[in-house]
Parts: sequence; C-alpha cells; structure tokens
Amino acid sequence: MPQRKGTSRKTKSPSRKTNRKPNRKPNRRMSAMARKGLAIRRELRGSQEVDRSMAEIADDDFLSTFFEYTHEACFGAVWGRPGLDTRTRHLLTLTIMAALGQAAGLESVIRRALRGGISREEMAEVFLRVYSYAGMYASWSAFEKASETFRLIDQEEAEGSQA
Repeated sequence: MPQRKGTSRKTKSPSRKTNRKPNRKPNRRMSAMARKGLAIRRELRGSQEVDRSMAEIADDDFLSTFFEYTHEACFGAVWGRPGLDTRTRHLLTLTIMAALGQAAGLESVIRRALRGGISREEMAEVFLRVYSYAGMYASWSAFEKASETFRLIDQEEAEGSQA
C-alpha cells in the first residue's frame, strides 16, 4: 500500500488527556452561593463526611463541577432559602426522594433527617403517605432502605459504645 506524503507507517496512540489536576482547591473557584451551600451541607451532613467526599473528588475537575453546582443550586439556593424551617425541609426531602423511588440517595437523606431531629416514627408516617399518593412500591422501597439504614446506624452506635 502506498504511503502518503508526510505520514509514517507507525501509528501513534492518541494522547490521553485527564481531568485530574493535582492539589486543586475546589473552594478556590466557588461562587458565594456555592460557598454558602457548602456551609449548609456541612451543617446537615457533618464536616467529616463532607471533607471525606470532597477529598475523593478534589483533583478531578469533571466531578468537582457537579459538586460545585450541587453546593450552589441544591444547598445554597434551595436549602438556604427562607420560608421553611430545616425540620420541614427534611420531611419534604424524605417524601420526595421516597415518592420518586430514589433509594440510592435515600440513605444519606435518612441520616441527615435523623441528625436533624426527625424520628423513625415520623419517617414511617412520611413513607405511609408516600404509599397513599405515590404508590405501594415507592413506599416499600423507602421502608426497606430506612430499615437497612437504621440497622447500620444501630450497629455503628453499638460498635462505638464498645470502643
């Protein structure tokens, strides 16, 4: 096969570009609303958990974009609005997540709600309302995830008290 002028038979593998930039500081580029959201997220989830999750994505610009937007839009603009107290926000979040069948994210929402003063009994009432208005399977999924989360929390507390 004839070779074209200016080309070689050797093929170069495409360069692999990465989104990773070592020592990137996610807070450096955050908007004021994103910083507000990050502070609210720390209040809701605890600084240790937030620091752990931020460290996991700290040098990945692609994932950092998602978290910065989440801090700004979800925690800053929505959780930071006046008009509803934190307790009501927790109850609404539980309801919405359960009604949408978002079991994957429900564990962290349940943990935040418990830290925010929502009792297990109140969660059961929320999930029963989901049954009536969003369907049996959405409710059952939420009950299952809550039960699993309660067992994990009870186990963590038991292990913590033995230490």
